Amino acid sequence: AIYIDHFKKVNDNFGHFIGDKVIQQVAKVIKKTVDTEDIAVRFGGEEFLVVLTNKSIEHANTIAEKIRHSVEHMKLVQRQTKTQLPPISVSIGLAEVEHDESWNALFKRADQALYQAKNSGRNRCVVSESALA
Repeated sequence: AIYIDHFKKVNDNFGHFIGDKVIQQVAKVIKKTVDTEDIAVRFGGEEFLVVLTNKSIEHANTIAEKIRHSVEHMKLVQRQTKTQLPPISVSIGLAEVEHDESWNALFKRADQALYQAKNSGRNRCVVSESALA
């Protein structure tokens, strides 16, 4: 699960049109970083869900860090006013599917890891603990 940090501030300060452009730019980063067999979707306002196929949690964490780093280094400028937007960051929660685990349980663990990332300072990736632990 990927969440755009402090996205409400972008909408409040620059308007929903610019907010939509930020979402589009983050989506481009995600799409460019994942493989064609992976699934990446917008999952609500400022949240995305990515399902990586046949990749270890270590590889998934490397991909998540590439996404996080790429978003963090985006330079976004409002065209009409030439105003540079503040830096954008994402918080990411990761979970690896376990034997006989339901999709709901997997997504719940990824969401819990996302909240840990947000609550521990944002702009970071957190890997979920095993459901079997």
